[in-house]
Amino acid sequence: MSFNTGLLGLRAAQMDLSVTGNNVANASTKGFKQSRAEFGDMYTSSILGSGKNKPGSGVLVERISQQHSQGNTDHTDRPLDMMIDGNGYFMMSNNGQIEYTRAGYFDLDEEGYVINNTGKRLQGYNADDEGSIIAGAPQDIQLSQDSLAPKATTQIDVAFNFDSRKPSLEIANFNPNDRTTYTEANRSPVFDSLGKEHELTQYFIKVPSSDENGEGDEGVNGNTWAVVTAFDGQFIGAEGEEPLTAKNWIDKAENLDIEGMTQATMVFNTQGRLTGYNAGYSTAINEEGLPANGVNAGEGEEGEAQASPLSFTITLPPAPPTEGNAGNIDGAFVGGFNGQNAGNNEITYNLAGTTQYGAGYSAQSQYQNGYTAGNLAGLEVSSDGTIIGRYSNGLMRDIGQVPVITFRNPEGLKPNGSTSWVATSESGDALVNTADLGITGSIIGGALEESNVDLAEELVKMIIGQRNYQANAKTIQTQDTITQTIINMR
Repeated sequence: MSFNTGLLGLRAAQMDLSVTGNNVANASTKGFKQSRAEFGDMYTSSILGSGKNKPGSGVLVERISQQHSQGNTDHTDRPLDMMIDGNGYFMMSNNGQIEYTRAGYFDLDEEGYVINNTGKRLQGYNADDEGSIIAGAPQDIQLSQDSLAPKATTQIDVAFNFDSRKPSLEIANFNPNDRTTYTEANRSPVFDSLGKEHELTQYFIKVPSSDENGEGDEGVNGNTWAVVTAFDGQFIGAEGEEPLTAKNWIDKAENLDIEGMTQATMVFNTQGRLTGYNAGYSTAINEEGLPANGVNAGEGEEGEAQASPLSFTITLPPAPPTEGNAGNIDGAFVGGFNGQNAGNNEITYNLAGTTQYGAGYSAQSQYQNGYTAGNLAGLEVSSDGTIIGRYSNGLMRDIGQVPVITFRNPEGLKPNGSTSWVATSESGDALVNTADLGITGSIIGGALEESNVDLAEELVKMIIGQRNYQANAKTIQTQDTITQTIINMR
């Protein structure tokens, strides 16, 4: 019996050394999880049972388990390298077979698919042309390398603070060449349907306010601001065959209808809050501090909701024909500013957040939704797994998203080689999660997870395993000596 016990001990010690050796060999393998051999003792029994003083029969290797603890972070600066900081796994497709890994070696193949260093495809979600992530079951992530088509500006969002201490001016005296005839000015870049950049200039003129009857009201005086706009230097709303610009302003000054050129008149209340606007030039304010002739929130005709009282529409001048190319300015306009038709040259000018306080003028924010064409210049990965494309036109857009997969019992996963695992009944079903949400780990872009092997610990284990092997060999040697003594008895 002692021979068998010693033999089992040798096998167990050999298995322990093999597991330790495998850990040491993979100390530099990204995403590797160290293993440990788990043993149990053995007892034999007869038909009649065994007494309480029965000696054991040896040792049994019951399981080799992997320790799914976190490894250290290795920053690589490669944009598609990814590391899960916390719980979870990446989902990979190996020709249709689903596997899971913590090793985030990712790159693009010739078709734009995100693959790892063994050619398996990363699973997740793609995005549509507008940058919205497409929901559904995870699939092969394929990043488009196409150029980004230009988009015409349809909306400008701005937020200013206008200085309430500024004096009111007479609108009839406005002259873009004379800084004293307007209060403030702002320039907004806009793009047409071919991606050509244009300039929209807004002149803000603080004008005397009036009551609902059009009479001056000292209580609200100075709470109205007229907005006059020029597009590429051409003033919108000016009458005449020749476009009105700052250069020919003096020649036409006597016949100019400045009030007719005003797109809107902003109205502020006595607390400095923008309450809406009057269409065109109208300085009337009612008793509630609202624009008397303006657009207010509520019901429009036939129950339709009206536009926000803090935004108005700027209609751009139609493109004058050029010789041999009607409706085209320097190749920039194709039928209309937004690429549709001559009646589609409109931009929504949103002033939400604009105030009139007793502080200096400031442009607090400005955004417009148009852009020129651009090529993909770089990639970034956010903590929630979103893959963001950075384009040469300065635009950043979501082009994919990587989920994080979790299991109820990660130690039930079956190792499948190349630092991957497959799900089993013991691990439970794969749960698809958004990264950095709840207990799910976040994703670090430009980094890889190092092996969780502690070399110092493994070397100590190796010494212990060697001693165990020697001790079990000694057990066999001692039993052999005893047996030989019995054989040699006379």
